[in-house]
Amino acid sequence: MPYVAHGEEPAWREDITIPHPYARAPHPQAYAVTGAWSQSLCRCTHDMSTCCYGTWCAPCLYGRTYGQLHDTGCCGACCMCAFCPCFASCFASDTRQALRLKYGLRAEPCGDSLVHLACCWCALCQEAAELRAQQQPAARAYRQ
Repeated sequence: MPYVAHGEEPAWREDITIPHPYARAPHPQAYAVTGAWSQSLCRCTHDMSTCCYGTWCAPCLYGRTYGQLHDTGCCGACCMCAFCPCFASCFASDTRQALRLKYGLRAEPCGDSLVHLACCWCALCQEAAELRAQQQPAARAYRQ
């Protein structure tokens, strides 16, 4: 072991940081939120197949989006949205928040819960279109 004078730090010692036992993980809202949605909330008629799907079977569209976002099946989310319609905006706003955090999107035009309370069908169509737009580059890269 090399000689170290009193009060000096040894050269071989690395700076070690020990986390505080009560340290908290950053809040999900603390992540970088810089991106814009690929389509606006009121432009749901741009993709008529998704618009019709969301209008005539909103729980199914929600279930499909939830399943694709979380890599799970769609039946549970679909049934939860269909059989608990009074809580559907709560479920859907959580899914919207997860989508925003995953892809770094801004909360536009307002908060997630308010968007689903104001126009649930438009929000569901926007989320499905955004998920499809975000996954398209990955699908193209996979095919090459």
